[in-house]
Amino acid sequence: MPAGAIYLDHNATTPPDPRVMEAVGRALAVAWGNPSSVHAPGLAARETLQSARDEAARLVGVDSSEVVFTSGGTEAIALAVASAWRRREAGRRRVVVSAVEHPAVLEAARGLASEGAEVVVCPVDGEGRVDLEALRARVDETTALVAVMLANNEVGALQPAAAAAAIAARAGARFLCDAIQAVGKIAVTARAIGADYLPIAAHKLNGPKGAGCLCVRHGAPCVPMIAGGGQEGGLRSGTENVPGLAGFGEACRLARERTGEQERIAARRDALQERLVSGGGAQVLAAHAERLPNTIGCILDGVDAEALVVRLSRRGVFISAGSACHAGKTKGSHVLAAMGVPEPRRASFVRVSLGAGTTDEEADRAAAVIVEEAARIRRKR
Repeated sequence: MPAGAIYLDHNATTPPDPRVMEAVGRALAVAWGNPSSVHAPGLAARETLQSARDEAARLVGVDSSEVVFTSGGTEAIALAVASAWRRREAGRRRVVVSAVEHPAVLEAARGLASEGAEVVVCPVDGEGRVDLEALRARVDETTALVAVMLANNEVGALQPAAAAAAIAARAGARFLCDAIQAVGKIAVTARAIGADYLPIAAHKLNGPKGAGCLCVRHGAPCVPMIAGGGQEGGLRSGTENVPGLAGFGEACRLARERTGEQERIAARRDALQERLVSGGGAQVLAAHAERLPNTIGCILDGVDAEALVVRLSRRGVFISAGSACHAGKTKGSHVLAAMGVPEPRRASFVRVSLGAGTTDEEADRAAAVIVEEAARIRRKR
């Protein structure tokens, strides 16, 4: 990244922490053996994996035996959805998902339609929070799986995940809580939520891409997705990505150390947000909901969001025009549509997401540049 640049797109991905890079390097140097081998190099690799597994488990309050390593969040979600569906009880064919779930959840669920699943979408309110009454009406004895995320990646709204899990449990359904955007930003405890499945992705918490896990509660079904040599307890065959998972483990350890920083980050976000509202006329979405402490999702009326992002990038300020998973498709954001944002205004939506290392000076300077460039775009209309 250029010197002096300000990166405010941490919900898309986070820069790797130097200590994570050191952990990856150490694993490449000394834990290069095959973890399935019983000689010294293999045992060193196995110990590295176990350490990473322990750190991931500590971060979200599960047992190490409940952690299944994956290539990242999307694979972890696919594993959860497939497991709940394939091991469902007789008569259960309904899959209920919130309208603001990540595409990894929505598309995995929709993919079950060809296997006879009835996929039901639950609406959200104007703040982007799932409607619990609507959820209760949709979850019954025919439901196999309920999926409600912990925090929305576009507007940052925190979901009533524990209440949703209780609704699923009363109906005898499994519960998937996509915590990928929340882990590392707020304290997350899988047991307190009541999640049967809880995925984590390393690159969302200053770790490397290509590494993550699915936390599977004891007793919840989990079926093999990749056949082969039987690694990960037979649930994900293939020689493990030891360097990447070593970095994941270190990222999890560092995330636990940052749990006291939420208020400081939220205060910085609020100050930046006020500048955007007062100077740039921004309308902040989910402003009245509990949100991730780092996230501002807002509409700058009269501003083409993608044009703004390009202009800001030239000045060394990096934000997002909506979700990174929908680059170039802001108008089609299913999250904004579910929240009732009219299509023309969706093209003016931007997301600013701070990191633990964002300084007051960077936030102030970024706010000034965003307001200035937004005004220039408006004048040219």
